[in-house]
Amino acid sequence: MAVEIHTAYVGLVQVAPDGTIIDKNQATIAQMQTASSGFRVLEDATLANTANNPTIRDYLNLEAANDFQLVHLDQTFIITQKVT
Repeated sequence: MAVEIHTAYVGLVQVAPDGTIIDKNQATIAQMQTASSGFRVLEDATLANTANNPTIRDYLNLEAANDFQLVHLDQTFIITQKVT
């Protein structure tokens, strides 16, 4: 029996005061002055719940809504497994 697993990567990104992600390669100096750094789930085209770089909490809530439970979490990645 196969077990369905999702592995999502976590990274440090620049975040605007309104919570949106800032692309530091295209940002203005003014945007970078007000930005802060934060850990976000990095977008992965193969994992729908990673769209728009959600916070770790939001990602885990999206996964739970799809019957995936947390297996492992660290500064690099999150592993979730389908609950049967």
